[in-house]
Amino acid sequence: LSVLVPAVEVERRVLVPDLGETIAISTRSPRRSDMIVEIYDSVGRKIITLYDGIGLGEMRFDWDGRDQHGQTVDPGVYLCHARAVPLDGGNIETLAAPIVVGLRLEGGGIYEIEE
Repeated sequence: LSVLVPAVEVERRVLVPDLGETIAISTRSPRRSDMIVEIYDSVGRKIITLYDGIGLGEMRFDWDGRDQHGQTVDPGVYLCHARAVPLDGGNIETLAAPIVVGLRLEGGGIYEIEE
């Protein structure tokens, strides 16, 4: 039997929700564990829980840059936080991967800031 080592990976680091993008998040958890996958903002506030249930080995989630109320999050740095909690009372594994939420830029020229 092979033992799965917990892991979390993000397909790319930048998400632009205004363009209708989603970002794929892949996790791996040992069987016989609970798996919790959440998104947090840069000050540690939980934005949304993507999964909270039995660890099913390898799983994939798509996040659209929205919070638990369906509102698009502000641009900034977020953490995809995954915890694998063994049902047999072993060590809790905590993993994280950064996600940058960006903005769609209009045009492509240089912008001047008016004072």
